[in-house]
Amino acid sequence: MQITLDIPDVLGQRLEAYLESHPNETVFSLIEQLLEIKLMPKDSSQLLTLAGIVDEAPLNARDRAEDEVA
Repeated sequence: MQITLDIPDVLGQRLEAYLESHPNETVFSLIEQLLEIKLMPKDSSQLLTLAGIVDEAPLNARDRAEDEVA
């Protein structure tokens, strides 16, 4: 997919300053990272399991996390 973005000058200046101080990043890599965060499913328990952060998240864990004993 190809998209053209038109951003305000002030935001463009901030983007240029950010990229100057982070030479290993590009506009594309930055937008990709931001989209991954913004578009992450609300229930990320499966992602945590896949990443190996938790063995298995209990059903509805986010609704009653304070009830779990570590």
